[in-house]
Amino acid sequence: MGGALVSEFEPDFKATPYAFPQRNRLMAGFCHATLVIEAGEKSGTLITARLATEYNKDVFAVPASIFSQNAIGSNWLLKQGAIPVTSGEDILMHWNLLSESRDMNQELRIPEECTNEEKMVIALLHDPLSKTELIQKLDMPISEINILLSGMEIKGLIKETLGELRINF
Repeated sequence: MGGALVSEFEPDFKATPYAFPQRNRLMAGFCHATLVIEAGEKSGTLITARLATEYNKDVFAVPASIFSQNAIGSNWLLKQGAIPVTSGEDILMHWNLLSESRDMNQELRIPEECTNEEKMVIALLHDPLSKTELIQKLDMPISEINILLSGMEIKGLIKETLGELRINF
């Protein structure tokens, strides 16, 4: 696919302990949130979590055994207000990407006023897709797809979140 290499250091720079906080600052800035699985009392992960908080990013933490030295930092984050996570669904719920009220096995009721093209898009978005994936599945010119998707977003039928299109009703 694609990607990027971002660094404040020259290409021949050797990794050093003092460079990790600078790297973590970039990671915290680029991400939507920081998820701490486990962190010791003086963990670099705590630096990343602090930076994420300073950047107004969500900080999630997995609760861990109070007897583990490797959990002192992550449990401390929870006491400081980090969002507890016990499954991936917790993050999706926090960002309203997973509806508690709609059973995923429930039949989707497509609004009657939808055009045939809108109904086709809604059917394809039963599972969220990137715009590129949706374009590949639709047999339409890209210009028409863009107009269709924009209209559906304005009507509140779909929304784009974290690079994926999903049903919004």
